[in-house]
This record gives sequence, C-alpha cells and structure tokens, in this order.
Amino acid sequence: MLRLQRYNLVVTYKPDPQMYVADNLSRASVPDTGTPETEFQVFALELKAIRPLTTIKISSERLSQLQKATEQDPVMQTIKTTILTGWPSLREETPISIREFWNFRDEFKLHNGVLFKSQRLIIPKALHTEASSRIHSSHLGIESCLRKARDLVFWPSMNSEIKEAITNCSICAEYQAKQQKQPMQTHQIPVHP
Repeated sequence: MLRLQRYNLVVTYKPDPQMYVADNLSRASVPDTGTPETEFQVFALELKAIRPLTTIKISSERLSQLQKATEQDPVMQTIKTTILTGWPSLREETPISIREFWNFRDEFKLHNGVLFKSQRLIIPKALHTEASSRIHSSHLGIESCLRKARDLVFWPSMNSEIKEAITNCSICAEYQAKQQKQPMQTHQIPVHP
C-alpha cells in the first residue's frame, strides 16, 4: 500500500455494457464493519502491520550494535532526518552525502533505530567489512554470497565490496580449483638407440 501512494491513480466508471470481463473492483462491495474512518488511522494500522525485524533473525546484541553504529554514522543520521522530514522533490536539493540513496528513497523505513530498504537492513559504513565477512563465512562463491546479501542487507557499494572480500579470501584462494595439468602424451618408442 505504501508503494502505491507515490502514484496518482485515476479511477473511471464504466457501465455494464462496456465491461466485457468483470473484475473484483466492479463487483458489489461487502458492507464495512468496524474499519477506521480517517486516512491517518488506516496508515497507522498499515505501519503497525509492517514489522521489518520479524523477517530478519537478529540477536539483541547484534541489534544494539547496529543501532549504535547507525547513531554514530553521519550519513545514516542524515537519512533518518530526511525520512522524518520528507525527501526533497529534486535530487539536487538532497544533501550531497545521501544523493547515492536518492533512487531508493521510497523504499526506506526507520524502525527501532535501524534503517531498512524494504525488508533489508541498511548497514552503516563502520560495519561494511564485518557484514561482508559474515556473508562470506560459509565460503560460498561470489554469486551465492551476493544472492544471500541481496535478501538480507543493503548499502550502495555492497556488490563490489563483497566481491572484493571474496577475491581476497585466503581460505578460498588456498582451496580454489587449480588449473588442471595437461594429460601426459604418449610417444612411440624408438626402435634404434
């Protein structure tokens, strides 16, 4: 519902003869029973229903570490302030430190002192290295680690930082498949010495 708010929808009435296939919106409505009357109440109920921390398994220690790092990161603080006051209408009016987040502005949420992009945690700069190493802790390949990261976390240079962490991993380099030696070629045995 929050994603639809950015669109300006226009609803038009079509009489029965023009409706060749009836959809759910053209059917008789069910009587309203006890729903909130104001738009603000509806919006508040929707926000209560969205609890980003329930979809991500995170310990209380890790959550407090993330909250503390978010509080100490000036970029995260600028994003929090911008979310609470509203994003400017033009990218050029956005503070320079958060312009790289402009394209994702409609997906940001602030919950319990932590920033989210949809259902993904936004990791502060101080925790990028630790997050990259945790994502690669099972020593999977680049694509598997990126897929795992894209489901859980977000920061603008995430892909390149995770790729760099994986290519610099000493354990992966040690056990990486080496280039195969060519098979031995047999030669004819000479008849004369």
